[in-house]
Amino acid sequence: MLTRSTPNLCSARYLQIDSWFYKKGHKNGTRTWAPEKNIFPNGFANLYAKTGLPIGYHNRYWDNDTTYARYNGGKYNFISDSTTGCAVPDDQVESHKDMPYVHALVATFSTGPVGPGDGIGYVNSSLLMKCCNSDGLILRASRPLTIMDKSLKQAAFVGGNPTGLGEALYSTIANISGHIFGTILATEVNGSYNLEPIDLTPDYPGECEDVTTFIYNSFTGKFRAWSSSLPFTVDATTCGTELCVFYSTSLIRVDTENTHVGLLGEMNAKFSPVSPQRFFAIRTSGTGEFEVKVRMSAGENIDVWFLALLKGSSFTLFLECDNSHSTKPTLVGLKVSQGDDHFGRWNKTTFSYLAGTLSVQTSVKVYMESSLPVAVFSQTFSSAAHKTKGKVRDDIISSFPSVRFPSNDSASLGYLAYGDFMAGWIGLSIGRWTKSEANFTTGIKGGPLVLFDKSSNALVISPLSNFMAASNKKFGDKHVSWGIMGLVDDVPADYNIDFIIYFSNKGVNEAMRGWGSYLTTLYGKTDRARERDLSLTHLGYWTDNGEVDLLSE
Repeated sequence: MLTRSTPNLCSARYLQIDSWFYKKGHKNGTRTWAPEKNIFPNGFANLYAKTGLPIGYHNRYWDNDTTYARYNGGKYNFISDSTTGCAVPDDQVESHKDMPYVHALVATFSTGPVGPGDGIGYVNSSLLMKCCNSDGLILRASRPLTIMDKSLKQAAFVGGNPTGLGEALYSTIANISGHIFGTILATEVNGSYNLEPIDLTPDYPGECEDVTTFIYNSFTGKFRAWSSSLPFTVDATTCGTELCVFYSTSLIRVDTENTHVGLLGEMNAKFSPVSPQRFFAIRTSGTGEFEVKVRMSAGENIDVWFLALLKGSSFTLFLECDNSHSTKPTLVGLKVSQGDDHFGRWNKTTFSYLAGTLSVQTSVKVYMESSLPVAVFSQTFSSAAHKTKGKVRDDIISSFPSVRFPSNDSASLGYLAYGDFMAGWIGLSIGRWTKSEANFTTGIKGGPLVLFDKSSNALVISPLSNFMAASNKKFGDKHVSWGIMGLVDDVPADYNIDFIIYFSNKGVNEAMRGWGSYLTTLYGKTDRARERDLSLTHLGYWTDNGEVDLLSE
């Protein structure tokens, strides 16, 4: 039997420095990543020398007199906005706290950084250590926690808005050697949801004689069998009105005698009890053996729990320590073409327009393979456009594509829209896609838009290139359009901007993942850097300006 010992001290592996500590510009934005003398009189280099910890610099926004901008003698490209006095970088540069348990748990499942900012000596170590191993390695799931499709449909078609931590169901999975271990978070549940294993992921292993799923309700402390024919209900009775967590495990048949074993992992000890960072392989022999490979730090002791329907089996544990708007455009040409790129073969229809002397083309490109449900909408300015500026910042000076609202309010589509700060979470909006009900953030603060129905069909619409110039606008109760943002007054010749619509028939979350995969593949990005980013893999210590303790309750 393995035993667990919780370290008395949790070791942060990096420091995060907040914007309050830096020198400010004339609009109170960050001017340079250097500390005020009254805070760190000897600078950040001295802080590094004293602690030995890597330092990550964070700030909300840049002042347009930042010393890093080329126009101020710096080394990097910045776009300056004279109206707000702010600036945004145009180069690749390396770079509510009253619910301690909930915030620590959600941070862990975000797959983003985890770092408390409590005063030294006030950290609740036992709570914090639920996120990581003794070396500060964050024990994550295989993908970030997201709102479940059933919760989105409930909000869009029945009522409610699962933003913040209002009524909503969130889920994530850990995939270890093809075996799925699920986590479901339910918050402030007043409605009723019948959940099946496939609600965790459309690719959930089919029910067969070799796999049986059990689910554990942390609110009641009980296990029960779980399948499409035996769903479980989440409501105020089974979950309470605040927060509860459900964990699922697959019981795998390990022999011909109907013996089943399931991995529960570090139940009650970690937020993610079965994490790929801890358990990296599972193997069965078919002759009674059940093998789990575990990664541990030197000197670390843990409890590993199993759920078993036993009839003479054994298991082995291996440890590894180691947008011209004044002239109406006239259609003057249409062309159909075919081609291919590294994604596959495509068909493209190009429309040519004249607006006075301005020549503009729009096009729609779709791929021939059904496995690539993508449409790319492009705008190309063959000649330069001048004096294009709209009346306000959130106008657009070009429009393609556009999505109309239904003619009546009995439509069966829902929407999910991101907007504003915190990667669009502050302006997150969910509801029915009707002209009277759709209310979401557009303009330069707008984000990706998802349209979906009750049958799990979903579309994701967003910019695909020149992201910093892209915007969208809602035209009353008629339609929403995408184009170049409203205060652009000059568009150079041969300028191109693209937008994407991605489709999935497996629900909102799968549509978002497919959309994200297309973008990252297009731009040659992978997840490998995430696995090497210390601020994502390990616990850190974060600074802020006088915030209350997060984990000290």
